[in-house]
Amino acid sequence: MNLQGRDLRIGLIGDDVRLLHTELAQLGLAVPDAERLRAFFGPGTCDAVANFQKAHGFATTGIVDTATAINRAVDAYVCISD
Repeated sequence: MNLQGRDLRIGLIGDDVRLLHTELAQLGLAVPDAERLRAFFGPGTCDAVANFQKAHGFATTGIVDTATAINRAVDAYVCISD
């Protein structure tokens, strides 16, 4: 995910959020359908991100920054699954 120098956080809508939802799903983290269908970073997305952060020993901010570990986790998951 190329965030183009911006963080993903509550209130954002768009393709970056849609990609985040896809990556969270690949990692087994659920996002509410209402948020997923609108490509909306709402409270459910924030919770999923925070759960990922907590499980991997990161500060649980619920914000996806440009140096996100979610990308690396998805890449690792894809390599293991192949």
